[in-house]
Amino acid sequence: MLARHLLSSSLSNTALARRSIIRTPHASPSISKSYASPSSPSQSNETSNSKDTKDKIEITEKRVLHIRRIARTTSGGKARQIWAMVVVGNNNGFAGMGAGRAVDAGAAVQKATRNANKNMQFFPRYDGRTVFSNSEYKYKATNLTIWPLPPGSGVISSPHIHEICRCVGIHDIAVKTRGSRNPMNVCKAMFEALAHQKTPEHIARMRGKKVEDVALSYFGEAN
Repeated sequence: MLARHLLSSSLSNTALARRSIIRTPHASPSISKSYASPSSPSQSNETSNSKDTKDKIEITEKRVLHIRRIARTTSGGKARQIWAMVVVGNNNGFAGMGAGRAVDAGAAVQKATRNANKNMQFFPRYDGRTVFSNSEYKYKATNLTIWPLPPGSGVISSPHIHEICRCVGIHDIAVKTRGSRNPMNVCKAMFEALAHQKTPEHIARMRGKKVEDVALSYFGEAN
């Protein structure tokens, strides 16, 4: 009996030791991945710097490009809303476009303005007033032909593109619209055309030359 009692006590002690070993806290791979810190402090600094740069942009222009009524068919009938498209900018190369829908026009414009602030981006300009060169751009069924103009010429374009150029800070440009004149397509085409300009830096990178040489040969002045 004594031997059996000693054997059972030793087995119970062994089981308790195993349980304590199993319950010892260790870093689980899944938990460590879900709560992983940033890989490097530079990445977190870059994201914070980009957010700070967006927040520091002072919006000086806000234009409502288009407002219309829309209706969405549901099981309970037609849900009517207001759809708005807004462009914002600082007259110095930064601009953004956004759309929003709501029950009333004021709320739709506010949503569109928030989306436009989120979509803010920089567009390079030649001499701070126009585009770098002649270009053609197609977005869906909309075709744009763009020409830079001499100083003091003004903006010669449709009303929607005129407001976009005003927000970006482009003062001398001519834009011809062909094909679809849907306001959304026209505005998106203009934004993408400005974003895809061939700047001296882009041409120098493609041709393997210095930026100063490209600016002198293409634009008549050293950049």
